Amino acid sequence: MSLAALAQSDRAQQYLREAQRYNEEAEKYEREAQRLTEEAEKYTRQANKYAEEKDFRRSRMYTDWANDAMLKARLRLSWAKDARDKARLRMKWAEDAMKKK
Repeated sequence: MSLAALAQSDRAQQYLREAQRYNEEAEKYEREAQRLTEEAEKYTRQANKYAEEKDFRRSRMYTDWANDAMLKARLRLSWAKDARDKARLRMKWAEDAMKKK
């Protein structure tokens, strides 16, 4: 195997490792988004309970917390999408590097 072919193979392996790291990062963000979504649902249930009791101050407080948690969840999903896109790009680069062998 030529030195150039070995270098291409090393580059492809590097891209594959980077893709794996980005996929793991995306999974972490997706788990955080899931946890935040569940938290928002819990806050929403509590807000509804207080609204039924006519305690609108507490209802509003829990609604605000639910909205905040959902915003954070959407942000984490956006980060996850970016990480997945980067992983796909690295996979393409690895594939291209292997074709150049």
